[in-house]
Amino acid sequence: MIPTHKRALIFHGTRIYYADGWQDVLTNAGISIGDDWSILNFGEQVSLSPITNCFRIVLDSDHVVYFKRYVYKKRRLQFYFPMPSKAVVENFGYHQLNKLAIPTAEVIAFGENRNFGDLRAAFIVTREIPDSVALDQFARNTWYGMKEPERSRVYKEITIKILDQVKLAHRTNFFHHDLKWRNILIKKTSEGYMPFWIDCPRAAIIRLRYRRGRLIDLGGLARLALSYLTVTQQYRMLAYYLGADADKKKRKNMYRRIQRYLSRRPPKILQLSS
Repeated sequence: MIPTHKRALIFHGTRIYYADGWQDVLTNAGISIGDDWSILNFGEQVSLSPITNCFRIVLDSDHVVYFKRYVYKKRRLQFYFPMPSKAVVENFGYHQLNKLAIPTAEVIAFGENRNFGDLRAAFIVTREIPDSVALDQFARNTWYGMKEPERSRVYKEITIKILDQVKLAHRTNFFHHDLKWRNILIKKTSEGYMPFWIDCPRAAIIRLRYRRGRLIDLGGLARLALSYLTVTQQYRMLAYYLGADADKKKRKNMYRRIQRYLSRRPPKILQLSS
């Protein structure tokens, strides 16, 4: 059974939690306490860094999962016991999204390995969301080449759904903290295009400094908006998020705060052609 707390799993040794019905399947794949999953390399590698690696794996049961691991060769004080690993925080974030009815990935396992409190490795396994594509890929490969009026219709549909999700999350003090377009999946359903939120190892409930969390989430959404949307479209998105109670001054101030936030790490502006 998958717990939903946001704290370290163990002080010393290894602990893994599995969703009901998944332990045998994942153990057969080499994801168990008895295996050194910190060096597992299998399936299709979809991300690579010195610490974080993610693999897309087709299991014997024909289920497709994503195995993301974090491996630390040096001590990281921010993860020392009782501080949770990124895998634990991400599991917590997925649980909060489920509570809010914001579509997201299903967690089927996660775990930590610690040496007397020092985090050495952690991992999380999620089920693939079939027939979905990251928003940045969807915008580049599908939406940008659409003809009018379909292009405007799809833009409005997806924009409103994402902003409604953001408003819902923020009203309940939940912040994703890495809400870039690549961390929103788009899936075409019988109800139209549906956004799914994924990849939230910095998720948090914030009740006091919520303005900072709001700025980070909106700034994440705005990074690629600079390439695909006009200034007017960006401003209207912000106005929709702030709601009818926000006057012109408040909308302008928030827009300028986001621009200042992005200026500290300027996004790369894409050169697009229809």
